[in-house]
Amino acid sequence: MIKTEDIYLRSPIYFQKILFNIYAHKITGQKSQKDFHIKLRELEKYQCYSFSDLKALQLERLKIMVNHCYDNVPFYGKLFDEIKLKPSEIRNLEDLHRIPVLTRNQVKNNLSLLTAKNIPKNQRLTRNTSGTIGSPMFFFVDRKSYPINRAYTWRYWNWAGFNYDDKRVTLQGRRIINLERTKPPFWMYNKWDKQLCFSTYHLSEELLPYYVEKLFEFAPQAIDAYPSAVYVLAKYMEDNNMTHKMKAVFTSSETLYPIQREVVENVFQCKIFDKYGLSEMFFVATECEEHEGLHLNMEYAITQVLNEQDEPVAPGTKGRIVCTGLENFSMPLIRYDTGDTGEILPNKCPCGRNFSLMAPVTTKVEDQILTPDKRYISGSLLTFPFKPMKNIIKSQIVQDDIQHIKIKIVKNNSYNNEDSKKLLEGLHKCLGNNMKVTLEFVDNIKRTKNGKYRWVISNIHRKMDFRKDNI
Repeated sequence: MIKTEDIYLRSPIYFQKILFNIYAHKITGQKSQKDFHIKLRELEKYQCYSFSDLKALQLERLKIMVNHCYDNVPFYGKLFDEIKLKPSEIRNLEDLHRIPVLTRNQVKNNLSLLTAKNIPKNQRLTRNTSGTIGSPMFFFVDRKSYPINRAYTWRYWNWAGFNYDDKRVTLQGRRIINLERTKPPFWMYNKWDKQLCFSTYHLSEELLPYYVEKLFEFAPQAIDAYPSAVYVLAKYMEDNNMTHKMKAVFTSSETLYPIQREVVENVFQCKIFDKYGLSEMFFVATECEEHEGLHLNMEYAITQVLNEQDEPVAPGTKGRIVCTGLENFSMPLIRYDTGDTGEILPNKCPCGRNFSLMAPVTTKVEDQILTPDKRYISGSLLTFPFKPMKNIIKSQIVQDDIQHIKIKIVKNNSYNNEDSKKLLEGLHKCLGNNMKVTLEFVDNIKRTKNGKYRWVISNIHRKMDFRKDNI
């Protein structure tokens, strides 16, 4: 059976433009726009709440969600009966710990049981995770999730001074151009949203000049992108002494490494505003204009940081990020283990908003290197040996053995043995001399099917030992 996307990608460019804008108009239709503005006004009101009022709002929404789960979601109805918990016994936010942590495997294995029976099929949408940490996971969201997510997006964009009349470039996972295409355009324009969508799948040295030319012609005020994608564009511009001033660069969906932030902010002469979320829960936290951390969107989810015993840790202490969604009723996720590590910050943001702050999420547990002496080294630390390397186009770190890592490298014509020597020296300083490091030179490093890029891939199965955590 031919999918709609396949028909689109096989069509001539002129017909793709028509189909692209029909789809864009559909998802930003009149009803959707009305719901979006109502939700945005609500969110603008909440950002002025006191911290105690935000906590009260969370508790109110949690009670509604717990009652819904017990009455309409078979998985939770059975679970609550087994642990002898009545919804009325959730009297404060601390009572949330009485509900066991929900794992990714439980969600994958209980799709039907976790689906709310009181919501008709035509009122929910099927979604899936990108599969960057394994096989994709399918789940359901409310049909009204689009205007809700759009409202959270615009509140966050407004913090950066980005307005409705501003233009933006998008560099994310959707396939908008056939992969075999070798001549421009490598983009599609959404006239309803002043959005130029760049293909993430054509970012090669040969084709990047076309991207830059189009960027200057379009003159956007912001870029919304995967960190790895906008970094490729920015690095090319930096290497060719080009800049383009914008209001903001918005990043999400991947780890944002310090070297990426530095290069992107220098080239586009603005700050990056990062977002932390999941396919399953889009808007967990967003960065404001003060850049003191990411604000937890407390009306969207209850975010906890737990230790190995599933107990909350003190602010400023790293642990596993566990989230309870407060917006999606089609398939509620209560105390869902995200697979990420992070920390809630003890300080208050000088911007004046009273949302709790969290530190940037630097890595997934799966994406740390485990050294022979049992140290966990995050991707942020591993960027330092690469900072002085001017002749590496792309790289990827893969660990299949605790004693050995492999570095895949796409090099330019100026790369030489001295570059290899410097890189190996830097990596051994970071990882220790007992770690064997092999350099493998390749023509390209593939992205995932969703267009994302994993810089550090560790295939070592282990539990996080937070006492030795060097993230």
